[in-house]
Amino acid sequence: MRIALIGKSGKMGKVLAELIEEDPTLSLSDDPSDVVIDFSSPEGTLAAIALDKPLVCGTTGLSEETMELLKDLSLRVPVLYSPNFSLAVAALFEICEGIGCKLATLGETTIEEIHHTEKKDSPSGTALKLAALLKIDPTLITAKREGSTTGIHKLKFLLNDEELEIRYEAYSRKAYARGALAAAKFIYQKPPGFYPLNQIFH
Repeated sequence: MRIALIGKSGKMGKVLAELIEEDPTLSLSDDPSDVVIDFSSPEGTLAAIALDKPLVCGTTGLSEETMELLKDLSLRVPVLYSPNFSLAVAALFEICEGIGCKLATLGETTIEEIHHTEKKDSPSGTALKLAALLKIDPTLITAKREGSTTGIHKLKFLLNDEELEIRYEAYSRKAYARGALAAAKFIYQKPPGFYPLNQIFH
């Protein structure tokens, strides 16, 4: 499978390129390409959309207009968008959509996220999606930027006489890159549609 990489000079792009080179079933190819993977910037995402190819997009901080363009693209080709490509986080999204959403109605729920100081969006796209899935106010998110932290997300459910905490931590960007490549393999030759990351489990 030939992959066009948008944002190849960025931190995630370099990790993706490394893993693509290690996989004999994949190759980097701007043109022709079978799937586009975009980890860049809002401007880079517009360039990725313009290619009109199956797209895996992990760029965060996108405007509502750009999200609509992604959905328009998905009418023609498969598009998989996620603010976080960790497969463990995909499982966390499923938890929040199910039992987590019910727990959030029983008491106080908070979200804390910690990332490296170079991360531009705050709160993170992952934290915002968790808040949306739990149907809680995004102002309950605590966002911190510390050192070179790859990514930590903590969910805390405070009930009457008990507390449940779920903690996720990525130790390297390879966690996200492996998920993005799994997503690319998943959408390759899929029909047009707007796919969530957790769809690869089904």
